[in-house]
Amino acid sequence: MATPEHIIIAGDNEGVSLILADVLSEAGYRVSIAGNGEAVRKIVARSDRVDLVVLDSLTPGERSTSLADHLRDLRIPVVAISGHPLRTRSAFQKGSSSSKSRSGLRRRKPRSKRRSLATNTVSA
Repeated sequence: MATPEHIIIAGDNEGVSLILADVLSEAGYRVSIAGNGEAVRKIVARSDRVDLVVLDSLTPGERSTSLADHLRDLRIPVVAISGHPLRTRSAFQKGSSSSKSRSGLRRRKPRSKRRSLATNTVSA
């Protein structure tokens, strides 16, 4: 049996992270939750494989654009989410030297598991 793809969820809102983790786990993904930039870096460093990072634009401890650039340098795709879509667009387009050429997907944060399933389908 193949090892499931590994997704890290990084953000400041534990409730949102838990909803996303539940949805992704039910879809067959292996999920790690990181509450700040340092935790993301530690998970990446100790993991054998990270296939995607879902990154809140307000991830504590480090500018999200800096963390996103670091992850992209490691060839790890990044999906940026925020409860404030304009803030995400602004941060990831203006704050990062490489975000325009290598920008990830931007999605609104799910407010419930039902909304997440209805609007944020993840496919392999």
